[in-house]
Amino acid sequence: MKTQSDKEFLKKLGRRIRKIRKASRLSMETLAYKCGIHPTYVGEIERATVNPSVLSVVKIANALNVPICEVIKVEEKKDEDIVNEILGHLGKINKKELRFISAVAEKLTEWEK
Repeated sequence: MKTQSDKEFLKKLGRRIRKIRKASRLSMETLAYKCGIHPTYVGEIERATVNPSVLSVVKIANALNVPICEVIKVEEKKDEDIVNEILGHLGKINKKELRFISAVAEKLTEWEK
């Protein structure tokens, strides 16, 4: 089963492949042909509905003429995005859980000093 972070990684991977493909002015069909994979599979990878094999990602990188690290590069989140993500989670929990998280955060800030 895919975790939320797995799903997020696959979405970023798909967006990255689509961005590089479009910058290279390749259609999904042309990329698929160059990779030796089905065009539908390229679309599924770009939409993050499948978890592609490492070999498929290597084939895509080669077909796009970019190093594999360029395809799987994941941008690090900005502090503001992380804070907003945390706030989104906090809005979904009860007061008891909020107090617990507050206590943990307090201990973490003490620990850092």
